[in-house]
Amino acid sequence: MKKLIAQRPILFMGQWYQRGDIIPGGDTKMVEAWLRSGSIREETEPAPEIKIPKKRESGKTFKDSIAADMHSVFLNPDEFSERRTVLYDGAACADIPVSLQAFSESDRERVTASGSGRSGSDSASGLHQNTVMLYCARKDLGGRTPAPNKTIKISTAEGSGRFREYYVVSSGCEMGMLQVELRAVRSK
Repeated sequence: MKKLIAQRPILFMGQWYQRGDIIPGGDTKMVEAWLRSGSIREETEPAPEIKIPKKRESGKTFKDSIAADMHSVFLNPDEFSERRTVLYDGAACADIPVSLQAFSESDRERVTASGSGRSGSDSASGLHQNTVMLYCARKDLGGRTPAPNKTIKISTAEGSGRFREYYVVSSGCEMGMLQVELRAVRSK
């Protein structure tokens, strides 16, 4: 980055600059005139050295912090989650912290006699597709990411022996947090 240093007193934009003062360089015509007359000199200052730490002072990386926050904040049963037992792919993951987010009534699709959707008549079957999003740590689910069209069962409450069965619509995992869209058909 270049600095413009006054070599003699200069009146610019209603302000006096003395020898050694740094002059603002926004007016290129004035800068050229000052340079030609020797009223200023350009000084190049070295670019500041930018050090990017690989780890925080505490020894944790950003990913370590996210992983710690996953259970202490996002999946904390006292804050945002509940403990549920999840049955998937032949394994039971007992009382793991999960967050189940139900879609609102207006977001649900009605199952109609002609298939699912909002346009057909829903009076014949009276069924709704109950869609929820499941958020949990991938490691709590045994390191597995649920595959579409597979079934998953989730207990209705902590320690409950009652389960609700869902079909996996889609799933993804970011930084160890699973986001799984689930759908169950239930009568209304």
